[in-house]
Amino acid sequence: MNDIEERVQDIMAEYGDLVTGEEPQVEELKRAIQDFLEHGPGMPDQRRQALLKRMKGWDPDYIAYLTRPT
Repeated sequence: MNDIEERVQDIMAEYGDLVTGEEPQVEELKRAIQDFLEHGPGMPDQRRQALLKRMKGWDPDYIAYLTRPT
């Protein structure tokens, strides 16, 4: 497992149950995702693709909200 996948796995382990967007910790998840996308290991597109792969089945609007820069 590379550094990118490992970091995505860490984020999902901590916040992966927040799949509806209605939970109070959603802003924490958004911050963690934004930090990963901006400063994580590897190239930006690699980080984004690894993250989206783990978000399969999530609501597209919710994914867009979480991954859109603030």
